[in-house]
Amino acid sequence: MIGFFSIFWLSYLCWLLGHYAYFAATDPKKYNIPWSLKLTGEGGFIFALALGLIIGNFFRAFAQFLSEAYRPESYFKTAIGLVGALLGLKSAEAFGLASAIFFRGLCAIVEAYLIYWALVYFIARRYFKFSKEWSAPLAAGISICGVSAAIAAGGAIRARPVVPIMVASLVVIFAVIELTIYLFLHRFFSGKSPWLLVPG
Repeated sequence: MIGFFSIFWLSYLCWLLGHYAYFAATDPKKYNIPWSLKLTGEGGFIFALALGLIIGNFFRAFAQFLSEAYRPESYFKTAIGLVGALLGLKSAEAFGLASAIFFRGLCAIVEAYLIYWALVYFIARRYFKFSKEWSAPLAAGISICGVSAAIAAGGAIRARPVVPIMVASLVVIFAVIELTIYLFLHRFFSGKSPWLLVPG
């Protein structure tokens, strides 16, 4: 609990520092300041990264004390949930289609979690004879959101570190292959170039 409390407030401090006008403001005149680094609020992530590197390399005892509180899968799951909620709210606010967007989001959740995840897990266990340790991250990586879902699922079931790494690698390799093939398939079937056409 103390470790999480420490990480939370150090992260919040980095976030506040990242939003300081001299670092974040994209229009310094608006805040009556002579200059700004124009990092926007995302500058806080840079401060958090720097702080993490300093603690991890120069304050090893403190880093060891915090080790239980910074389990990556917890932050992956939290970040995925928050980003999804934020995007949903922004979309609803921008288009004024709250009911339609939330209904479609609910359909996507049901489709990914209750249909695709279960189907991939079943096929992996029944036909490919994978263990539960391999099947759960594989199903999450394929059905939900790729690399981050595979890592989060591997951490949640306490799989060996090699399992989510291998599943994440497979997801990335197949994504690259599919994106490449889909571009050519699109061009072949639609007769239009998938790349940006420059006049002249």
